[in-house]
Amino acid sequence: QLHVSAAVKRETKMSLYLATTGSSILFVAAPAVLMLAIRWHVFDVGEVASSAAYLLPGVTAIGTTITNLI
Repeated sequence: QLHVSAAVKRETKMSLYLATTGSSILFVAAPAVLMLAIRWHVFDVGEVASSAAYLLPGVTAIGTTITNLI
């Protein structure tokens, strides 16, 4: 039986929280970046890519909820 110290568990959980926070920042900003890029004619995207960008914050919310339950 392996014994994992409380400090290692805390460090692992903190890394998970930091990863979740970082992905939240990127995913919440994705629709705004996409709309700005379309407005400035950087590239043209279809409806599927646009809807996927708006889906990302919802996925992040689900991931954060699962992370908090662990």
